[in-house]
Amino acid sequence: MIVKSFLSIVIASIVIFSAPAFAGKKELALYKQGKGYYESKDYKKALPLLTEAANSGHAKSQSVLGTIYRLGRGVEKDIVKARQWYSKAGEAGDVSSQFYLGAIYSNGLGVPPDPIKAFDWYSKAADQGHSIAQLNLGLIYWKEKDYTNALDWFLKSAEQGNDGAQFVIGEMYMYGMGVEKNQEEARRWYMIAAEKGNAPARTRLKELDK
Repeated sequence: MIVKSFLSIVIASIVIFSAPAFAGKKELALYKQGKGYYESKDYKKALPLLTEAANSGHAKSQSVLGTIYRLGRGVEKDIVKARQWYSKAGEAGDVSSQFYLGAIYSNGLGVPPDPIKAFDWYSKAADQGHSIAQLNLGLIYWKEKDYTNALDWFLKSAEQGNDGAQFVIGEMYMYGMGVEKNQEEARRWYMIAAEKGNAPARTRLKELDK
């Protein structure tokens, strides 16, 4: 139940992280101009510039196009096109695209759910330091009751300030999942997560203080 709820929270809280992949000076210039239009919400001007750069192999442009089609920014939402652009960028090492692909295959967005592909893409993003991918990877291991690997990824995510990971580590110590029960250690992690505004952690602290 905890795993399911936190997976949904994480997927709903997507943020963009881009990997440094460039095809050339022209593509970089097109990307910068197109990204500027995108950020100012002038999607009609952004789309052709980013598409030209993306077709030349510019990974960041491909990633932004994936987001444009995923969210329907100036175009109709098209998860198939989003996945196609994310796949190109992800194969080139773009960490943001790798994370989104993990989410797409995990949740069956435009494709049948594929846990193996989801795990693979989350792993690629997690290895590059994407904190939400690290949390999701930990949750996958947790669901399989592989608490050693789960804790390893939770810690990596928590070290980057991910309050979801910090809360789950608290849960592991609270209930002795892969570690010895330790209420004080659980409290410590709940406090760290609560300081970042994590509501479940605040609830746990109130329960402990009763």
